[in-house]
Amino acid sequence: QILVGGSWQNSDSSVYQSTVTTVETNTLIDASATLNGDGGEIVIWSDITNNNSVTTVNGTLYAKGGSQGGDGGRIETSGGTLNYDSIEVSTITSTNDAGLWLIDPYNYFLSTANLTTLDGNLDSNNITITTTGGTSGSFSASSYGSGYIVFEDDFTYDGSGNRTLTLTADDQIYLQGINASGSGSLSLVLNASGSNIFIDENISTNGGSFTSTSDTIHFQKLDGNQSLSTSGGNVNFGSANVWLGKSDNVNN
Repeated sequence: QILVGGSWQNSDSSVYQSTVTTVETNTLIDASATLNGDGGEIVIWSDITNNNSVTTVNGTLYAKGGSQGGDGGRIETSGGTLNYDSIEVSTITSTNDAGLWLIDPYNYFLSTANLTTLDGNLDSNNITITTTGGTSGSFSASSYGSGYIVFEDDFTYDGSGNRTLTLTADDQIYLQGINASGSGSLSLVLNASGSNIFIDENISTNGGSFTSTSDTIHFQKLDGNQSLSTSGGNVNFGSANVWLGKSDNVNN
């Protein structure tokens, strides 16, 4: 277990929280197993409820399973403001399964560069992004409240492993297109309980499942047909109201 600036989701009150935490380029933090065994735990944290909190991670974080067997570990990078464009993260196992990379900012607006970094690391991790509401914090767009997750561009996963991307928002989720274009499937779990999910372009998971929890999910592509295609993966909207544009298709 390697803790820098705080504990997993601030679960241990005896570990003091940092305000500014930085992992520089060319830094390696490794909690991997060796021959047999599960990967360990890494936390890079700054206080997500502090308006001045900044976590910057540009190094390499490993919590891999053992080379002869074992599960992948878990890695968390969290802060009121979170910067990680040059990060490398891996919780991969010898069987091409993976552990968890948890990303927990206060509000999250993912730029094209952020999404490219996400794709580059998803083949080595299942990734969860969660936003925590509160009375303070930093975020990219002042027109939004706290707890949003916004993809500002299309997202493509081109990896070979079957992976899961989970988005859990304290408020609303806004997505562009999502496409699994490699040999691996991408399962999507979207949680905006008590709020809304907005999807502006097509979704294709290459066999992965699509699961959402929200009051309403809006498929709202402006021009042409819009599709949700899972190529045999399960589709579950829960109890949400589903708002479809005039040319939408759900195909599993």
